[in-house]
Amino acid sequence: MHKALKQGTTHHAIFKQIQSARDELDIGLIAMVSASVVYRAGGPEGFAKDAAHAGFDGVIYPDVSLEEADTFFTPAQKVGLTTTMLISPNTTPERAEAIAKACTGFVYLLARTGITGERADAPDVERRVNSIRQWTDLPIACGFGISTPDHVRAVVKHADAAIVGSALIRRINQATKQNSDPLEAAGAFVRELSAATSDT
Repeated sequence: MHKALKQGTTHHAIFKQIQSARDELDIGLIAMVSASVVYRAGGPEGFAKDAAHAGFDGVIYPDVSLEEADTFFTPAQKVGLTTTMLISPNTTPERAEAIAKACTGFVYLLARTGITGERADAPDVERRVNSIRQWTDLPIACGFGISTPDHVRAVVKHADAAIVGSALIRRINQATKQNSDPLEAAGAFVRELSAATSDT
């Protein structure tokens, strides 16, 4: 995010891009955005209205706490956006239950502790996914350190979706440095990951 902001990316530009492509897409589009960006983009109410108008279907607030969730969730839900927060491996069962019940689109389960980035080993999410399923019927998506088709395969044995970020960004950056087409590189990698979801 920091690199994108340094290169001049703005929420206005992203909203325009989404709006221009929305009619051509039949998939859900979810914005993952930090609270600081939301406040700079008109606050929770203004941001939610602009995101919905642009064509987003939901929002992930990765750094919003359970205690401040209503401030962000209520404006988003009023304009038809789904809302999601993160559950970490260290979250207590009581707090995880409250977060799962507060979410409306899906539940985002962090597959590992630490910081995001590529890892060599596949995460073990079975126990945490099963726990969360006691509290919600929403889909459960797992992210953090999921980098390969084998990781995706391991995750979707238990969860409903795998979230891949850093590994995708790395391929885009590599293609750019090598004067290759970053869209082609991203598409090839996503197809490879997607194929792994049908192997289980």
